[in-house]
Amino acid sequence: MKRQKNQRVPHITITTGEVSDIPDFCNSQEAIALLNPPGEIVGGPISGRPGYRVTLEKSEGWASFIIFGPDDIAITINYVSWTSEGSNAAWRDAMRLHALSKEFAPRISGFDVAGAPNKPTSPKWLGTIVMPVPASEGSSLFWVANYEQCMAMALINPEQLAEFVNARCAKNSSDDDGPNVITIKNSGQNIVDTDYFGSEMEKMGKFVVSCSNGAIRMLWPRSRGSEIQEMMTGEEIIVTRGILQNNDGLEILFDDGSDSPYAIQMMGSSIAGSFPEDPGQGQWKLTVWEWVNGGLNMVLSKPTFWRKGTVLPDLRPRGRIV
Repeated sequence: MKRQKNQRVPHITITTGEVSDIPDFCNSQEAIALLNPPGEIVGGPISGRPGYRVTLEKSEGWASFIIFGPDDIAITINYVSWTSEGSNAAWRDAMRLHALSKEFAPRISGFDVAGAPNKPTSPKWLGTIVMPVPASEGSSLFWVANYEQCMAMALINPEQLAEFVNARCAKNSSDDDGPNVITIKNSGQNIVDTDYFGSEMEKMGKFVVSCSNGAIRMLWPRSRGSEIQEMMTGEEIIVTRGILQNNDGLEILFDDGSDSPYAIQMMGSSIAGSFPEDPGQGQWKLTVWEWVNGGLNMVLSKPTFWRKGTVLPDLRPRGRIV
């Protein structure tokens, strides 16, 4: 079923007066990683961006969030509105802060600080105040605008937020989704086709796991092919669902009996489709899939023990499950 297109939501860079439209899909893995299973977006460390974090404050009909960089320096301050009343309150607060931020104009590299921009006519909008950052750091912040827009859409459109949480990075082949979404076609426990190989996720070296008929299937990026032999040394495989960097996470431990077994930890955004919330401590099967000579190849199929943990990394061998 095709997703119904949403009315475009403006993104106003309040500092410069520039306006653009927010895409109607979220293609920021960092933002998706902050979406919790209960369907709530929260603040915390930003996945994959060491030293960066976001804080979030919600009010009636609007919210504000601040993105902090290393040394707790504020990078952008953002306002999101989704009701008429919220729009008035958010705009007042944003204009008050914008007036103060103009004092920093000489230190904002590459920006001409504008006067007060016009208030959006739509009740749904995202406004961003850019704070001064060192010029050397500014060139590495290309991801921030995408992150801001995904956060805004998740707050503005709760139905879309629920869709992100439930689907994560998986989709049905008939869906019309964003560029970071992949397709996995199943035949029982096996994978018969996927567009993961060659995708942006694979190019970034990110693993993807999914569940089908009692099997956990793991897609292995080609850039990490040299690690397959180390993974194969595991005598027992233990999958632990827990909390990684304050977010939903997964650990796959290939226990070889040594003090430093091979293990992979990944954010919940790498889970394609739905996993049971409480799999218990039962036995499953893990299959690992790679791309060889232009086709899928199952390199591993092994019994797997699945447990719920607390904080990841866990790394306990199965004999010490408590």
